[in-house]
Amino acid sequence: MADSDSRSLPLGRSFFVVLICLLIACGFKRYWARRGTLKGINQHPSITRLLSGRSLLNFICPKGIKGIVHGRDWMLDAGYTVFAAAGWDVLGAVSLYPLPTTDYFVADAVTIKEMTTLHAKFPKPVPLYQALLIFGQNIVASEGHIWKKHRKIAAPAFSERNNKLVWDQTVRIVSDMMESWGDQSPEIHIDHCVHDITLPIALMVISAAAFGRRVSWAEDSRVPPGHTMPFRMCIYTISKNITLMLAAPSWSGYFSKKVRLIQRCRKELEAYMLEMSQERRQALIKGEEYADLFSSLIQCNEGEKGAEMLSDQELIGNIFILLLAGYETTAHTLAFALGLLALNQHEQARVYEHIISIVPKGTIPLYEQIHALPVVLAVIYETLRFIPAAPAIPKVAAEDLTLPTIHPNGSIERISVPKGTILTIDVPALHQNPRYWPEPDKFDPSRFMGEYSKDAFIPFSAGARACLGRRFSETEAVAMLTMLLGKYRVDLKNPDEYEGLTMREKCTKLFSPTVLMTTTPSKFPLIFRKRL
Repeated sequence: MADSDSRSLPLGRSFFVVLICLLIACGFKRYWARRGTLKGINQHPSITRLLSGRSLLNFICPKGIKGIVHGRDWMLDAGYTVFAAAGWDVLGAVSLYPLPTTDYFVADAVTIKEMTTLHAKFPKPVPLYQALLIFGQNIVASEGHIWKKHRKIAAPAFSERNNKLVWDQTVRIVSDMMESWGDQSPEIHIDHCVHDITLPIALMVISAAAFGRRVSWAEDSRVPPGHTMPFRMCIYTISKNITLMLAAPSWSGYFSKKVRLIQRCRKELEAYMLEMSQERRQALIKGEEYADLFSSLIQCNEGEKGAEMLSDQELIGNIFILLLAGYETTAHTLAFALGLLALNQHEQARVYEHIISIVPKGTIPLYEQIHALPVVLAVIYETLRFIPAAPAIPKVAAEDLTLPTIHPNGSIERISVPKGTILTIDVPALHQNPRYWPEPDKFDPSRFMGEYSKDAFIPFSAGARACLGRRFSETEAVAMLTMLLGKYRVDLKNPDEYEGLTMREKCTKLFSPTVLMTTTPSKFPLIFRKRL
């Protein structure tokens, strides 16, 4: 027995020594790999994480784990602080697993302007958008000649006629909502979150202005022949659960009642859209005209020939992606705007005085007045600067090249960008960069009433890939805020809780924003008090 023990001890020690050697060798390998990746970008200042930002843990841990993974919320949480600490507005991002890679995070307007201008050299990294092909090929998840084909047909659909439809439908829907509140109710308490009203409004506007299906504030429970659920229920369920729909594999429906409902709604919505496609074609033959986006898409498509035409599936893919892009972004931006105005009562008073100077009490705002309401649009812009709807805009280098960036000493320096590098435009950092925005942590809509750096304000992206629906969204947002603020003052439910906090601290406490498909607020109650 003693001999056995004496033999096993060296064996155990040997195993331990081998394990330590392997760990040391692995560590050295990763160290040299990191040196190699940094060498590829000429040792540019970088931040290092163990795992890539595209790893699953990045989404599971939204706040990240220091040194391990960034987390999907890190750009919202960090703002400009990481860049300020480094002294540069472009930072490398080194990850060691699964393969050593170096990407860039960009908060420099000079760099971004070149990236967005040289579209062919910095295309969209299409593989990151494959989940958006759920209904068919579309303008958002494509590049090159495919993107050009889709853009040629989609761009003309966003017309002045459609913008007027957006305005008129927004005014109608908000009027219906306020009527449902009742004239005798001096206070309306939104106890959960204000997007409980902005989401349904945005959904109904999209339904009318994008799909040509007008619905009222009251629930539409009609189920047409050949369907098993109402159109509004389909579109609402999918819009509310879009992240789950994109992420859940088809087999997960066997285990989840919610996934089964989403899958059923998806099939129903596709059937509705195919029917609508046929209906609009028949209407065009009869000479009937519609102003909604779907009808305009079909009309533009009918003017093309052969390979330049979109298939029915591609038309559906585009109208769905326009729904996805325009629904949550507008609804959440309006929710944030109302919260920010509740936090800044002096700014709310200013915008109210502006509204009633253009739209007298007791009157309905007209689309022709939109250009006379720049203060309302400035509130929307400052909200998007403060809390961008899309914090990250990724690009990929199509070849080895260099990009300009501002050196800490103020000079312009060119940095090395190897082919295949992912460059992420860090929108929160850009929008908080004091180089472009004096007092960036101050909520100040007036900064958009004068000159400002348009290259440093990209809530709708920039360049050739800028959002086609920008005007659609702005029109809806201005109409909604004009209607609501003209009749109600928006207040915090517990204003004393925010005393002594900075503006950024107030926003974090009130909104607790997180990144899902877009920047999404958590629960924050507000009170709407009727103006006398």
